[in-house]
Amino acid sequence: MENSRSRTSASSEKRFYRHNQLVTVIGALSVRSLFKGEAGDLAQVGSGEASGTTLLFLGPMRTIMGGATALNHEALHYSPYGISYPQLPILPGFNGQPREALTGWYFLGNGVRIYSPALMRFLSPDRLSPFDQGGINCYAYVAGDPVNYTDPTGHVKQFKFSGPGRLLGKKTLFFKNKENGKLIGNLEIHGDEGLASFDGRTVNGKQLKSELVAKQVDLDDLDGFRLIACLSGDGDPSLAQQFADASGLPTIGFKGRVYPTDNRHKLISKNSDAVNIVDYNIAHENTFKKSHPEYKHFAYDEHLFEPQKVVAQVGRKGKNIRGRHS
Repeated sequence: MENSRSRTSASSEKRFYRHNQLVTVIGALSVRSLFKGEAGDLAQVGSGEASGTTLLFLGPMRTIMGGATALNHEALHYSPYGISYPQLPILPGFNGQPREALTGWYFLGNGVRIYSPALMRFLSPDRLSPFDQGGINCYAYVAGDPVNYTDPTGHVKQFKFSGPGRLLGKKTLFFKNKENGKLIGNLEIHGDEGLASFDGRTVNGKQLKSELVAKQVDLDDLDGFRLIACLSGDGDPSLAQQFADASGLPTIGFKGRVYPTDNRHKLISKNSDAVNIVDYNIAHENTFKKSHPEYKHFAYDEHLFEPQKVVAQVGRKGKNIRGRHS
């Protein structure tokens, strides 16, 4: 198989990967292969003891929500940390990751570390902890927030979102999500040190706040904000700091270049800016390094910027989401 590799487990099970994704598992008495599409795993085809074809039901973040054969279909249910019921003889599971049938474990990062949904933690420490991106708790799974984050690498949590949003302008996407009981506004926009491009216009943080208010974004309803923009945490003052000062909201910015992946959103109506967002996440590795050498220094570091002055606005109080950043 072109551009593939295989691995053999202790039970003499051979696994074949293509572009770092599991495609075939060969056991002593069975062979199972996955048919993949852009959205994720669509079907599993087997022979031997696993003979037959199972159509897979895809949910948010490529999680398999069930399967259907020629004879029956069955739904899967998950706890927030990925415990599934009932147990079905299919390879992928929670967040689309391959699941071990006997233990229910997930070998994240293609075997970098083992994650146990039952224990809600990894079985080995993270080599990027405690002073790097792994965080202070070297065994924790996605810093205890599996609703808003996933960890396909086995090392670093990755922001995820599926749900409603708004397309405020060209390449300007806004959506809200709950994190640790707090409502966070998220804005994907082109950025630079201290500046952003909003619907074709170059704006600073204060002007960006005004543009959002003009688009009827209710900032008073939010507890915090995330600027998903390149270099939004760089500069003196940074775009994120300017926005935090203007809005009174603790604002997460990114030092370096940031790239959202799997950004698929569809307009609900031609007469509305409302969109349905599917499998939105933020890359933690350089997705351009092979095809675009000019982006060889792609990397980012997430930082939280607190408001540095009181906003002259009736009813506005300083809100704190300290601890959200990693």
